[in-house]
Amino acid sequence: MNLRTKTFLLIFGLASALIVLIAGTALRFQEQTIRANVLIGVDALARASSVNVATFMRNGLQDAVMVAASLDTTALADKAHRPALVDTLGQIGRRVPRFDNGVFLLNKDGQFLADYPSHPALAGRSLSHRDYFKKALETSAPVAGEPYISSRTGRPVLTFAVPIFDGKGVLIAVIGCSVNLLGQDGIGAITSQTLGDSGYIFVFDRLTRLMISHPDPARVLKRDVPVGTNALLDQGVNGFEGVGETVNSRGVPMLMGVRAVPDSSWLVVAQMPQGEALAPMRQSRQVMIAIAGGAWLLAILLSFWVSRQLGRPIAKLQRAALNVCERLPPRPGHQHPRAPGKLLHRFVKRKDEIGALARTFDELTWRLDDEIASLNLAAHELRSTFDAVTIPLFRLAPDLTVLRCNHAASDWLRQPESALVNQALLTLLFHQASPGPDWPDLNDFNAVDRTHEQHWVTRLPGSDRQLEFSATPILDDQSQPTGLVLAVRDITEHLHEAANLRSLAFLDPLTGLANRLLLADRLDQALALARRHQAKAGLMYLDLDHFKTINDTHGHDVGDALLRAVGTRLQECLRTSDTLARIGGDEFVIVLAELSSPEEAAMVAQRIVSALALPFELGNVQVQTSSSIGIAIHPEGGEDAQTLTKHADQAMYQAKRQGRNAYVLHHPSPSPP
Repeated sequence: MNLRTKTFLLIFGLASALIVLIAGTALRFQEQTIRANVLIGVDALARASSVNVATFMRNGLQDAVMVAASLDTTALADKAHRPALVDTLGQIGRRVPRFDNGVFLLNKDGQFLADYPSHPALAGRSLSHRDYFKKALETSAPVAGEPYISSRTGRPVLTFAVPIFDGKGVLIAVIGCSVNLLGQDGIGAITSQTLGDSGYIFVFDRLTRLMISHPDPARVLKRDVPVGTNALLDQGVNGFEGVGETVNSRGVPMLMGVRAVPDSSWLVVAQMPQGEALAPMRQSRQVMIAIAGGAWLLAILLSFWVSRQLGRPIAKLQRAALNVCERLPPRPGHQHPRAPGKLLHRFVKRKDEIGALARTFDELTWRLDDEIASLNLAAHELRSTFDAVTIPLFRLAPDLTVLRCNHAASDWLRQPESALVNQALLTLLFHQASPGPDWPDLNDFNAVDRTHEQHWVTRLPGSDRQLEFSATPILDDQSQPTGLVLAVRDITEHLHEAANLRSLAFLDPLTGLANRLLLADRLDQALALARRHQAKAGLMYLDLDHFKTINDTHGHDVGDALLRAVGTRLQECLRTSDTLARIGGDEFVIVLAELSSPEEAAMVAQRIVSALALPFELGNVQVQTSSSIGIAIHPEGGEDAQTLTKHADQAMYQAKRQGRNAYVLHHPSPSPP
């Protein structure tokens, strides 16, 4: 086998191995990356959905407890007050639209008493077989039942049941608050989310293996996933939470995330077919095969050409050697002992050395030209990349003079690059002024971390824009700093957006007061402070009297203006340490921190009643209103936020029943003997 063939096979074999290695590694890495990213997304969706489902369950129970607390236990025990109960249920149903499947009352034996909206077919029926009724009797506490098909609407529903006791602690009734499970007030908005084109979310009861929700309506409230048909779901039933690969009960390979809903037996499962998740891999594989084919063809041509070049006859070798010699500068006073042609002729006769010599010269020339071209290309690409960055960049010397800047920096300072080079950075930015205290001492190179960026935010003189500066040191091969790269980014809009997001998260959009989220945090803080200092804390529930009449008479614009004006007057009646929140409609809640006595809270309530008694001038309209206020004091009215809130709400309704435009201070019932 001649030298040309050996060279061809060697170069082609190495090129082929390199192509296969690079293509295989790239495909494997891409598949792992895609799979990992999809699993992260699946897990994030499952985790967020489980939190949302838990929030739905918790809010449902809280609203059901509030509904139960608003009922008059005396009317429950007296049949003559039954029509009034229906009216009360109607008011509750309109005030708490969450329970869109109805609110109903059962006596202690499970016999149907009343409901809203009215469903005559239920009159006189016993619902004692319902699991929510049984659970409420067993636990004597608010419960959420198992989902079922409502005889009222024919839709899947979930009922929250709350036992109601008389003043002696004897059970007299159970109220059921039913919500359309798959509606917008249920978990429909949560489980209607999708993953890609065919991925979806479903909710599964791990105790009963009941399908709570599913994109396929035919599978809702069915037990159609036997044990062993979905290994990862079986692990979730046994307590596993996380992500993995599995085959679902329909035989489809899936990437699945399983998360338990806190305080329930439900699982939220997000899954996406592996075929869809890894579909980009098929396209990448085809592209990679095409690229590899082209590379192999190029390798064949290159190998053939190199082998021919290395195997050319003596004349070609002689010209190559002479070409190399001509490129080398001659040493002064040195004379060749014989003519170059005769010297190369002697080397040609040594066949074992000629091939090595030819390959050496050819490789040297090729590498030299390629290296020069690579350096030129790298320099061009570096400059192009530097100028392509859309934020201002400066290459600085150790003394902070500008060595180079990109087009964005030139446009920002409104000067050509030639005018910026060799100028002091601080002079360009601050002119004759001194940098502010938030500007680091970059003249001391030890002030800049030698391996990490340093960031700071400042304003330039005469500007209100917030600028973020990032300084990255440039190190030599001895890890000594030789300069800096300084990047400048305008973050003014970003800071404004972040502030707006924080405002939206914690403030009521109509009045600018605290919302439910901020109220819960402030109430927890006030209770913690009261426990620490052995003081008292107060909670006021305030509801405007006849607000609906004002809305109906003057319109919602006047109603909104009244709510804002009421918020302003309430603030004037409070201390700076107190918290005022609007929790919806015409309902306000006030947290009174560190009270010395309940009478102090009563004084605040009296100030509020007096302040709201004055008429409100709303444009061309004068409006008169009043308020009903319920007050609960910690710790007498409740040790925790939930109990305190419940008692304040009950006191507020008592104030309404006593004629409105008044306040009622909750007094704990005496313990039974």
